[in-house]
Amino acid sequence: MALFCACHNDILDALDNLDGRVTKLEQLCKEMNTNIQGLQAIVEVLQTQDYIINMVNIEKDGDVVGYTITFAKHEPITIYHGAKGDDGKDGVAPVIGVKQHTDGNYYWTINGEWLKDEDGNMQLVAAVMGITPLLKIEDGNWYISYDKGASWMFIGIAQGSDGATGDKGDKGEQGDPGESVFSSVTEDAWYVYFTLIDGTVLQVKKIDEQPNSEFIYTITYLPNGGQGAMPVDTFSCGVYTEVKYSSYTKEGYLFDGWNTEADGSGYAYAPGTTITVVKNFVFYAQWKEKPAFTGGEFAVSDSKKVTFSPGNLQYHPKNNKWRFAEKQTDYIGSDNQYLAADYDGWIDLFGWSTDGGTVKFGVSTSENNNDYSGSFVDWGTNQIGEDAPNTWRTLTMEEWQYLANSRPDASTKMGVAQVDGVNGLFFLPDNWECPSGITFKIGFSSNNSEEAYGLYQTFTADEWMLMEAAGAIFLPAAGYRSSTFASSVQYNGYYWSATADGSSDAYFLYFYSNQPGIDYAYRYYGLSVRLVKDL
Repeated sequence: MALFCACHNDILDALDNLDGRVTKLEQLCKEMNTNIQGLQAIVEVLQTQDYIINMVNIEKDGDVVGYTITFAKHEPITIYHGAKGDDGKDGVAPVIGVKQHTDGNYYWTINGEWLKDEDGNMQLVAAVMGITPLLKIEDGNWYISYDKGASWMFIGIAQGSDGATGDKGDKGEQGDPGESVFSSVTEDAWYVYFTLIDGTVLQVKKIDEQPNSEFIYTITYLPNGGQGAMPVDTFSCGVYTEVKYSSYTKEGYLFDGWNTEADGSGYAYAPGTTITVVKNFVFYAQWKEKPAFTGGEFAVSDSKKVTFSPGNLQYHPKNNKWRFAEKQTDYIGSDNQYLAADYDGWIDLFGWSTDGGTVKFGVSTSENNNDYSGSFVDWGTNQIGEDAPNTWRTLTMEEWQYLANSRPDASTKMGVAQVDGVNGLFFLPDNWECPSGITFKIGFSSNNSEEAYGLYQTFTADEWMLMEAAGAIFLPAAGYRSSTFASSVQYNGYYWSATADGSSDAYFLYFYSNQPGIDYAYRYYGLSVRLVKDL
């Protein structure tokens, strides 16, 4: 028997070439499966009218071999293009693609033909009620699965064999190039074009860095159990905008930001957050239960202490209802101009309350002092919210004076600030203990202006919540009303006392950004009212 032996080095070279081809084929198979998943995602993006917002090159040895693609809604994908098969006799990679049928749906293809199951049914490309083909190489052959790897079907030879080895065996013929799923990926200003091996082109919209008026989107703010109204905002695609602050209210609750889901399980957005408008947004107001307002203790004479109401007094003329503002920073402002007997809204600037004229509790735009004549009648004699009449009362001029100037350490327990965007004056309780993490300044600015409050010091809503829990009181600079004209809103604050000055005037506490004081004015002026409860 004759024995034929190849050179030892030739045998090793042949083995190395075989191992190299197997490794490259396995890599091709892996990339093709990645591309098949990416191709399905691209079809889903087309069907859901999603958009590309970013593409990052994948490079190998300085060449672009693929992309990582980010969409507005769909999960990111990775795809490869132009990957080649290896040498091998008769070896060729299957060509997986998709085509749109006359029914408008996309179906899988293999080697240019519709991919069908054993019953002859075309295979739908869809995340639901569809399949995702899966490829593998085993024993030098290509196999495909339609059921996530539960079963496999032979579809072709992956690798040709080497020539027979003699003194020096001939190398097998070169196999056909095995292309991947994608032939090329190109883009222009508006679209990305995915060209498949069979020539099919899938065109997906992209988001350019500049606003694109071709696509219009909306941002909708929903109250989610709250009350009020906010308009739907419309934007061109790609515009940057800030998430709005809420105009909604909810009795007994505080606004706690926005979320893309009503139950708070989606993405949270804080007011003022900058977003890029690349789709329609629906934001649901989130609410947290308002902590019970306790208020600190404040000395208003040598022998008397009070606690303040949780907010300024408000009145609804049409419903004849009284309440306190939901938050200490709340004020009505210019809407006080709408005051009328049938006004279907809230006001918080009142003429002085008396028993002798035609005006009751200062709810009038009259500038005739005779309408406000007589003795003082306290606003606290009304039922306010759920509180019974006479639960609350108005401070006298002497009590305001004592609070601001005469109580122990009065000068260290008062100052101006901007709280959650609202200018005003704060008082600290007699037993003040500063919360951890809070720093503040007492006193007043050297300048008198609207901006001076915030320049002097600011507190966020969360910081003020800590201060309020420690007993601090805040009086917003709500301005004043003369007839139907509201003035000095956010410049100055004016708060009535229960003390008259003659028959036509009454005393009030005032503050500017640079000073506080006690003064008197005609009774018909509409000023703020902040009530107290005796302790």
